[in-house]
Order: sequence, then structure tokens, then C-alpha cells
Amino acid sequence: MIPRFSTLIRHNWPSIWGLHLLSFIVTSGLSIGAALLAYLIFIPFVIVIGLVGVSSGVSSDFGEALNQFPTEYGVAFSTIMITLIILLQALAQAIPYSYYYSGLFGVFKEMIARQAPNTNTLMTSGFSRFVKSSLLYFTIFLILSIPFLCLVIIIQLDQAEVLSFSWILFLVMITILLFIFTALSLMHAPIIFTLEQRSIADSILSSVRVTFTSLGKVILSALTYIGINFIIVLFLGLGILFIPLMIVAKGIAPVQVLIGILLFFYGLFFVFFLIPFIHAVSLKSIVYRYYKHIRPPCYPHDPSNISSSAIVESKLANSIPSDDKNEGNIIIKWH
Repeated sequence: MIPRFSTLIRHNWPSIWGLHLLSFIVTSGLSIGAALLAYLIFIPFVIVIGLVGVSSGVSSDFGEALNQFPTEYGVAFSTIMITLIILLQALAQAIPYSYYYSGLFGVFKEMIARQAPNTNTLMTSGFSRFVKSSLLYFTIFLILSIPFLCLVIIIQLDQAEVLSFSWILFLVMITILLFIFTALSLMHAPIIFTLEQRSIADSILSSVRVTFTSLGKVILSALTYIGINFIIVLFLGLGILFIPLMIVAKGIAPVQVLIGILLFFYGLFFVFFLIPFIHAVSLKSIVYRYYKHIRPPCYPHDPSNISSSAIVESKLANSIPSDDKNEGNIIIKWH
């Protein structure tokens, strides 16, 4: 039987915080590399635009050709540039997100099954199927961008300004609603891909199917995620209260120094502990609710259900003589 969510957090909070902080550090490095890769792709494209502008007679000067290209080609140029920026942004986000979420999902899976997450689990899960995982997040980002891309194209095509402000506002609201529903539909795709070891297409389709069959549970998972992250906002507001205290204590040097020291340590606590810990807990809540509430109805006859297989293998592990136990070599099978 799956432990209570509060029990998992209480027993594993040091691991949740430490592994998430480590994951964030590695992800930051991957983000820098992905951003550099995106720029390396973007720069040649800009050069090609300039050369095309010069060769097509837009201007004989390279710099002037770049400036005149948008005016000369209008909507087509804007659409191409926006699409390119979306593609590069998707690439820059997919690479670090692939490691970040895959690693943490692997840690949460291990935690729910054995309550013993470790650094090896984070690294192994993060870089397992890394290319396919990056393609999954790239695909998800592109799908989420479609409503906004359509909105931009519609506005760009409205050269005669036929659309009134109210119509544009209506289209923006529809776009936001489509984005929210699409995000809900794809929310479990990374979890299914990482923990169920499914293909990219099957993960996305299964996530959409889960949304339509268990919409209430999916919405509740999303609200739980948002609600837990809102704790960060509350603590941020608490930290802002130090500013009025500094103003009130103006002219009282000892009090200002004391408030400054408190604010410094509060900032360290907020940045290096609270944000990583709360965000990790919010992600874990989605994985936990998936296993406890969403997965069983979707896979009622699947023997890999955590409530049965994890307990069986845990008993097998406990039956091994203590001298021969090797925690690092005990593998819990989910399929």
C-alpha cells in the first residue's frame, strides 16, 4: 500500500531538498549549453536572411538588407521568425527539462517504492533515454506553442484592422483557455514516459486519454501543484515585510544592522532551501497522485501496480540475509 503523502515528505525531506538542489545545479549547466546551441543555430539563420536580402535586391548593404527584410516580406517574415524563435526556445528548454524532470521523477518513484532515494537514482534517471526525453519535451513545448502561434498569425494577417479590440481580447481569452487545457492534457506525459517507459507518442496519447477519463483528478493534481507552490509567494511576502521595518528603524543603527542580518539569512533560507524544497514537493504531489488516484483505474489489471509489486519485492529484499544485502543492487521492477 502506498504510504501517506505527509509520511513520505516527513521521512525524506532532506533527500527531497538535497537532490532537488543538485538537480537544479546540473540543470543550470545544461540550460547554458542549450542556450548557446540555440544561438549558434540562430546566428547562421540571420546571416542567410541578410544574404537573401542582398541577392534579391532589397538592399546592396548587408545591414540595411536585414532592416528592410521585415518590411519587404511582411507577414511571411514575421511568421517565419516567430516560428524559428519558438523552435529555438523549445530546443533550449527541452534539453535541461529532460534531465531535470526525468531525474526527479525517478527519485520520487524510488521514494514511493522504497523510501530510499539517492544521488545515483537522480543521475541515472536524469540521463536515461536522454535524447528521447529531450524530444518529448521539445514536442510538448511545440504543442503548447500552437495556440499562441495561431493567435499571432491571425493578428498579423489582420492588416486592414478588421478585428476590433473586443474581438482580439476574445481571441486572447480563447488562446489562454486552449493553452490551459492543452497543458492539463500533456501534464502526465513526462511521468508516463519516465516511469512507465513508454514511447513519446504513447506517452502523449496516454496523457490525453487520462485527462479525458479522469479530468477531475487531473485538475485537482494541477490545483495541488499550484497551491503548494503558492507557499513560496507567501514566504516572499513575509520577506518583503523586512523593508518597512528597515524604514521604521531609520536612524537606529543597531536595529537596522540586526534587521539586515536577519534579512540576509532569510534570503539564504528562501533561495537555497524553501524554493527547491517546495518546488520538489509540488512535483512529487503530481507523481504521488498519479500512482495513488490516476494510474489504478487506467491500468486495473497491470501487474506493475505499485501497491502490489513494490510490496512483493520489498518482502523479497527483506528475505535476503543481512550479510548479503546490497541496497545499491536491489532493483524494483515496475513492468
